[in-house]
Amino acid sequence: MKNARIAALLLAASISVPAMAESIAMVNGKAIDKTDLDNAVALVVQNSNGNVQDSPALRQQ
Repeated sequence: MKNARIAALLLAASISVPAMAESIAMVNGKAIDKTDLDNAVALVVQNSNGNVQDSPALRQQ
C-alpha cells in the first residue's frame, strides 16, 4: 500500500512538472528551444524531396 502511494505521488509529480527545455538561441527576445529547432529541421528535410540533409550548416541557418 505504501509503495502504491509513493508511485502515485511520483507519477503526479512527473506529470505536473514540465520538461526542462534546452534553450539554444534568442531571436527577437524569444528563446528558441532545441525541440523547436529539431522540429523545424525535420520539416525542412521532409519537404525537400531528398535534396536537403540534416547538417550543422542547416541547423545554423
